[in-house]
Amino acid sequence: MAKAAKTKNTPTLPPPELAATGFFAFDTFRKQLYLLLVIGFVFYANSLFNEYALDDGVMIKENSYVLEGTKGLKKIFSKHSMAAYYEKNHANDEFEGGRYRPLSIASFAIEQSLFGMNVGDAVEVEDDNGKSWHGKISGLDAFYILVDYVGPDGKMQTAKVLGPQISTFHTETIARHFTNVLLFLLTIGFVFYFLREQVFRDKPLLGFWGALIFAIHPLHTEVVDNVKSRDELMALLFAVMTFTFAFRYFEKKKVVNVLLGMACLMLALLSKEYGVLMFVLLPLFFYIIVKRSISSSLLASLPYYAIMGVFYLIRFKIIPLSSASHFHATEFLNNQYIAPGSSIDKFATKIYVLSKYLWLEIYPRTLCVDYSYNQIPFITILDWHFIASLLLHIGIVAATIWLFIRRHVLSFFLLFYLAHLFLISNLMVEIGTTLGERLIYSPSFAFCVITGYGAYLLIAKIEKPEIRRTTLIGACSVLILLCGLRIITRNSDWKNDSILFTHDLPLSPNSVLVNGNAGKAYIDLSNLRENKPREKELVQLAIPPLRHAIELHPTYVNGYLNIGVAYYKLGMLDSTYANWVKGHTLNPGSGLMRQYGALFMNKGLEAARKKDLNTALDMLTKASTLDQNNPDVWANLGGAYFTLTDYANAKICWENALHLDPNHQEAARGYQAVLQIMKNSNTPTPKK
Repeated sequence: MAKAAKTKNTPTLPPPELAATGFFAFDTFRKQLYLLLVIGFVFYANSLFNEYALDDGVMIKENSYVLEGTKGLKKIFSKHSMAAYYEKNHANDEFEGGRYRPLSIASFAIEQSLFGMNVGDAVEVEDDNGKSWHGKISGLDAFYILVDYVGPDGKMQTAKVLGPQISTFHTETIARHFTNVLLFLLTIGFVFYFLREQVFRDKPLLGFWGALIFAIHPLHTEVVDNVKSRDELMALLFAVMTFTFAFRYFEKKKVVNVLLGMACLMLALLSKEYGVLMFVLLPLFFYIIVKRSISSSLLASLPYYAIMGVFYLIRFKIIPLSSASHFHATEFLNNQYIAPGSSIDKFATKIYVLSKYLWLEIYPRTLCVDYSYNQIPFITILDWHFIASLLLHIGIVAATIWLFIRRHVLSFFLLFYLAHLFLISNLMVEIGTTLGERLIYSPSFAFCVITGYGAYLLIAKIEKPEIRRTTLIGACSVLILLCGLRIITRNSDWKNDSILFTHDLPLSPNSVLVNGNAGKAYIDLSNLRENKPREKELVQLAIPPLRHAIELHPTYVNGYLNIGVAYYKLGMLDSTYANWVKGHTLNPGSGLMRQYGALFMNKGLEAARKKDLNTALDMLTKASTLDQNNPDVWANLGGAYFTLTDYANAKICWENALHLDPNHQEAARGYQAVLQIMKNSNTPTPKK
């Protein structure tokens, strides 16, 4: 009698050595999945109440396409990712190669329509005195919102208020952070399914262990907490989904799985450039994991290559290769490797950074928002950090080759890790970032799988089931507890820019951006109503990091501007002016100069009211230097000269005012008066 055919869906039993392990009675797929999702949500629940931080302003609140809501989707998908920011700030492209990552930005625009503050919304605003008033949003400008309201005199007025002062602000931020948490939970779910039901179906505990390490790894906090880093979340989620549906096709032989895999690959490509690695990783996946021949693996990859071709046709239509080559960083803060230094030293530094990434994976206790210029200075090829990192990674590559020859499952995850690491290493293309925790998120997936595999082998060596079970429960409990505490506390650090940068300043003492942003954070904190009693103390705390930022990078414009603000709040006007003039010299087009000029103009008018004409003249002269295009400044400066009987300079100032605003009545009256005086006294008319 012929043997009965073995059904394809027969579950595979766990190896005998782990069959009696048990795990808190969570031994089925569904129970383990629920446990992973609960852990993931609990660990990141407090991030839901965070505000915006780091690059959220650039990609969301300063992105005019996002602020248009769904109406901006066409622009988002038809231009490079930084187009809106550069258009708004009249800036040049500052990053290498051009960036086309529309998917996450499109999600921000959809959220803006559904949950965001939009022009025309009726809102309640709490002012600095704790009083509430109602108005209607008339404009959105970065972190500020313009609100129209009826003033005490019954006339319509416009106030410029911070987002957190508006009643609906937290509805918007909670929605955005919830989306990030949801995407992370989805990734946990697909990682778990992929590992337990596909890659390690004969070792279900191994699949669970790898997914658990991924769910609780503290290095993932930045991509979940920073709304802008949604592109990283999406890129890995859709990559894992691509592998999952590709594997299911070989199980079920249903074309729909190929179509779903192709769709996921397109979404991964629209999320971030990592999708290009699929050109190599997909055939390797079929060859190593699915156990197909080389020819069959290449054949199975063809539909995915087709979708990649479609993507790059779209991408190069939007960002042609000829124009993409013109995207070059000109600022050290955007690319440390354009700073002065030998190419050999820069190469050594890039290799050293690879080991720093690995150390963050192994021991993610000290996490920091920024590692840019000049936190990681250039090292030489004689430095032991370079030598150790080089030898370590040569060893990893050798182990990968050895395992690949044997078609060992770990070789695929090592290749996944190395491929992504190479893409962010600056060795092939300088990506504009020296090191970033968000960048190691995708490689971390492979690291967690490899770590889980190693832990599985260690546990399998314990012979007695009772000891094995106790060891497993104890190890999991300790690891979950320690990682959970680290994740929850790090989520709190990401509350907003002020908390994030002041907390991370001791961790990155030589980063220009951390020092500069920490200084600005102290100034922002000094402006809060609850901090008025210690306003001066907070302003004084801002000065040392701002000074250090300028020492590290003498052309750091924001450093000069912000330290000028600190000195202004302390009443040190000469120091204020010196720093603002330096910032103005470095960046003459800064829109802040109009505000700074107005501050000095007001000081001049205040001095004039007190009959201190020399001080008034000094303040107004400073105002005219900072903002040469303000007719009010020139009109008031003309008035100061006129009062001091310096008619020649008064005439020049009023001419400047009238050139800028021919209808300026005060300047016109003064100009006619000085002409009459000069005519009566036969004073020669000065040359313009």
